[in-house]
Amino acid sequence: MRKYNIGDKVKVKSWEDMAKEHCIDDDGDIFFEDDELYFMQETMKPLCGTIVEISKFDDYYNGYNIKEMDDHFTWTDEMFEDANPIVKSKSFHIHLYDKNEEIICVDSLEKAIQHAKEFEQLNKTVIISDPEWKIIKQ
Repeated sequence: MRKYNIGDKVKVKSWEDMAKEHCIDDDGDIFFEDDELYFMQETMKPLCGTIVEISKFDDYYNGYNIKEMDDHFTWTDEMFEDANPIVKSKSFHIHLYDKNEEIICVDSLEKAIQHAKEFEQLNKTVIISDPEWKIIKQ
């Protein structure tokens, strides 16, 4: 289960704190020993200590993308200060299923229903969930 939702604002840990908790590899990146897929690259360093917004889920790497890096790089729970977001998303989520799952966030149930009707006309399977990810319409 994910700790954060799309639209949540979270604080990135400081580079120093992550370096103490994990290893620094030969390239100067912070390597997370628990999982060979994850590391904090030097390119991500300027966002350390700042508040960022979760923009989408990276299901392939089981992490998050953030708005501030235009969805480049995968971010993990270990890279954020705690399990509670600073600002919790109030978005309604439209899950579209075609070949892959896509999630679109809107700020009201009315907008979610309107979009869902449009997508259903395109023969997409649509599910709407509330800000707590409870299914409203399937």
